[in-house]
Amino acid sequence: MTTPNLALPYIAAAQAQKHVTHNEALDRLDGLVQLAVKDRDLTAPPASPAEGDRYIVAPGATGAWAGWDGDLVLFSGGAWVRLAPQAGWRVWIEDEAVLLVFDGASWRDFMQNVPMLGINTTADATNRLSVKADATLLSHDGAGHQVKINKASDSNTASVLFQSGWTGHAEMGLMGGTGFSVKVSGDGTTWTEALSIDGTGNVGLGITTPTEKLHVAGDAWLEGASASIILKNTSGTTGYQSVGLVSSSDSFFIKSLDDNGVFISNDYRISRDASGATFHQWFVAGVTLGRWTATGLGVGITSPTRKLSVYDTANQSVARFKATNAAFTSNVVDIDTDISASSAFNLIRMTTNGFSDPKFRVAGDGATYADGAYSGAGADYAEMFEWADGNPDAEDRRGLAVVLEGGKVRPAQPGEEPVGVVSANPTVLGDAAGNAWSGKYLRDDYGAVIEEPCEYLSWNAGTEDDPEPVSYMADRLPSGVVPPADAVRTAGTRPALNPAYDPARPYTPRAERPEWVAVGLMGKLRLRKGQPTGARWIKLRDVSDAVEEWLVR
Repeated sequence: MTTPNLALPYIAAAQAQKHVTHNEALDRLDGLVQLAVKDRDLTAPPASPAEGDRYIVAPGATGAWAGWDGDLVLFSGGAWVRLAPQAGWRVWIEDEAVLLVFDGASWRDFMQNVPMLGINTTADATNRLSVKADATLLSHDGAGHQVKINKASDSNTASVLFQSGWTGHAEMGLMGGTGFSVKVSGDGTTWTEALSIDGTGNVGLGITTPTEKLHVAGDAWLEGASASIILKNTSGTTGYQSVGLVSSSDSFFIKSLDDNGVFISNDYRISRDASGATFHQWFVAGVTLGRWTATGLGVGITSPTRKLSVYDTANQSVARFKATNAAFTSNVVDIDTDISASSAFNLIRMTTNGFSDPKFRVAGDGATYADGAYSGAGADYAEMFEWADGNPDAEDRRGLAVVLEGGKVRPAQPGEEPVGVVSANPTVLGDAAGNAWSGKYLRDDYGAVIEEPCEYLSWNAGTEDDPEPVSYMADRLPSGVVPPADAVRTAGTRPALNPAYDPARPYTPRAERPEWVAVGLMGKLRLRKGQPTGARWIKLRDVSDAVEEWLVR
């Protein structure tokens, strides 16, 4: 016989070993009273439980807990005791700091799905959460905080209503649609929509259907204690340090004004050229700094010939790029194309003498060309080889002479003719595969990349007034991108991708992998003393007691 709620054993009349039954009841009481468990996510007993440890068994239990899913377990007397929960039991989860309640079938969070909650007041069926307080604080220690008000359908209202004496005077939110608005009322009955923001971001002041990014129905005046932008009659008003917006002939100017309201310089200009095309021009102290035309943006020039043209007559750097993030790990400059790699175009081209004398270029296939010598910090030519043993312990093998073995390298032994030396600082490094897997593209027997035919799709993803030209390979459209029916189709070629290439697999350059090594094959190389040397090698000097410098040839 046991008690009906906690299943504590009764001591029967004339029962022998009464202390055993009594102690068993005490163990169960110790396990069930002030119930707190260490964890609810384990499916098997922990390796070294302490006497009195309690757990909730997670679904899929195994071992000593098999078949006890959702039950309480107590470690007592060196064994696990099963405690079947009943509806209404509550338990504290120590590792999560949450309180659970058993509903007769499963454990659920004590504070989840509460029908209503009143704080210092009474909640009702309409106001299921009611708070009566001088202030309400919602805080968050993380990167952000959101208060969400959701409505069932677009035609409903999701808003915040501000009242005085239980009469509404201001309301903001989504009222009868998906656009954000602010309404005000002097009497709580007649309402005026003062601010409207539609789903595209158009903002309306005094109008409910804005058609522009800022749509004002009525006059507007913008000012501040210091220099400000003021919309006013262009006849001028004295006493303002300001910027005026002025329309003059075919141009629209932003001009600086002095204390007396007199325009003192042009700052910005929107105008039309002789062909009728619009251009933008800006100034510093009245001197033209640049112009933006239909061709492109010119800095230091008013007739740009490219999308970006930067000119400077001063004896100084024309452009400067600097990443100021102390933990910077990205790229200072990115240059990209929508088409695949090809020698038909250049990623970078550097010239002198008015663009007429090429000096350096990086072709679209990654090849570099220079009209001069390359100067590096190292002093040898090296190529990447694999270690025959894979270098399993990632040893530092710099300065070792190596020989070939099955197309790979290993440390040279006395009497062997080495092919090179493990280089620490090559000036040229071949076969490095520094950007991607060397087998990413299919290659012919001579190592040249194999080209395959492809089709490019091009179209304007923007509008006529705000074009956004895009181009993609027809069979490699990004997820979710659907080209229009009038997309321009262009035949082309691209490197043939290796079917074994997995773009989702992270790539580590060979130089960062211990099984690969840079082997200096020619030039000045540092060699550990006592290493085998080649017959044509020439010792140059002793670098230290342990290292020599040799000319490898």
